[in-house]
Parts: sequence; structure tokens; C-alpha cells
Amino acid sequence: MSFSTLLIRSVGVAGTALSIYEINNKSREHASFETRENVATDLTDILIKHNVSGDGSEFTEKLKEGYMDWRMNDKHIPALYYIKNRAMGYVHGFMSQLLPLALGVGAMMAHSNAENPIYRGKIPKPLAGICAIGLGVLAVGNFTKNVLGWRNEHPGGFS
Repeated sequence: MSFSTLLIRSVGVAGTALSIYEINNKSREHASFETRENVATDLTDILIKHNVSGDGSEFTEKLKEGYMDWRMNDKHIPALYYIKNRAMGYVHGFMSQLLPLALGVGAMMAHSNAENPIYRGKIPKPLAGICAIGLGVLAVGNFTKNVLGWRNEHPGGFS
């Protein structure tokens, strides 16, 4: 395997790994935030219904009190919310990282003349090189925008 193929594939592996890492982090953040929001909304609704509804009967009041205590201390419903929100976080994270992930996979699949067919790759080397360059451009853009803080303050142009 030539040096250029190795370099292109290394850039592809690094880009794909960073994209997957970013997808995982975004899904965790999304799940944590949305689960807190869902549980807070549920508990607010339960508290409002507990204080407003009812016929004044002692039995009904005990049932409402028991239901409210059960929901306040329940750990299963927040866990189900977390699972749902984590799955939605993966979908959102995957959609936001689609271009870097595609470019990284394209660079990883660079064609080479290896003896083992597993290591040959399917994408022509010039196209894989373009994928690696595109991944590098995305990385530099992300670095200048998010690390150095060089954001476009006037998205519609300068005024």
C-alpha cells in the first residue's frame, strides 16, 4: 500500500471516528436534556391534576395521593423517556454528521493494489483523495469557527 493511500485512509478513519464520537455525545446531551424536560412536564401535569380535579371524596383523594406519590418516586418512566430520547438523539446526531461521516467512509475505502481483497477498497484513489481533502476542509472550518471563534457575524453579508 502506497503512502498516499495510507494517508488518505488514515484521514478517513480519523474523520469517521470523530464523527461517531460526536454523534454519541450529541445523543447523550439530547437524551439528558429532553428527559429532564419530559419528566418536569409530566410532574407538573400530575400536580395540577391532583390539585384541581376530584369530587371531594376521601377515597378519591387517597387514590390521587397514591398515584402522585408513585409517579414522583417512579424510576421506570424516566428510564423509558431516556431510551426514547437517546434514540432520537442518535437520529439527530447522525443527520448533523452525515457529510463528515460520508466523506470519512469515502476516504477509508480508497483503492489500493493489496494482495488481500479485503484491503483493496472500492473507491478510486482520486475520489477518495477528494473525500479526504473535503474532510480536512470541514475540520479546518470547524476549528476556526468553534475553537478560534472566527464566526461570521453578518450572515447576510457585511453592512
